[in-house]
Amino acid sequence: MRFRRILLVNPAYPRKRVKVVFCAGLGYIAQMLQDEGFQYDVLDMSLGYSYKDLNKKILNFKPELIGISMMTYRYKDTYSMIKQIKSDFPNISIVVGGPHVSLFRQVVLYDCPEIDYGVVLEGEHTLIELCKGYSYESIKGLIFRKQGAIIYNGDRPFIEKLDELPFPRYEKFELGKSFNKHWNALPIVSSRGCPFECIYCTVR
Repeated sequence: MRFRRILLVNPAYPRKRVKVVFCAGLGYIAQMLQDEGFQYDVLDMSLGYSYKDLNKKILNFKPELIGISMMTYRYKDTYSMIKQIKSDFPNISIVVGGPHVSLFRQVVLYDCPEIDYGVVLEGEHTLIELCKGYSYESIKGLIFRKQGAIIYNGDRPFIEKLDELPFPRYEKFELGKSFNKHWNALPIVSSRGCPFECIYCTVR
């Protein structure tokens, strides 16, 4: 195993009209990690948690890898948080996934040298292979650093049989804080990809 303890982080997006950004995608990642026998924890910073709270979570949980879901919205704030994590915990590896790295690929690792790995598009199998210790070059969908170079292995084929993925149970998520009491609802992911068609984005 390359990494046994993984902390999943959903960053805060302050000054948004909708303060809580429930990250359903991390639920699928978390469930894969649990089913494969890894130890994991989750911190959804959109629920009002600060960097001080994240720092405390890292000290208590002692992860070997921190996985951060990144949107392009306020990406520089996320970069700043990653730089602070790496400054405080230089021995912990950091992997980012989500729309921002799926769109900009290697550029993200050039822009933020503190990021060790990037996961492009669907991350379930890519992250598991990374944690299990597969050779970097064999992991499709992975961006990594090697001898000063930033290498992307190319896209992983899309998962065609979504029912083969474990349904997320959100056991370590604070659903009580995420729950939309006005609508009496939580979001689900009924298909893959973004439903919007922004002309500048390739993640659809």
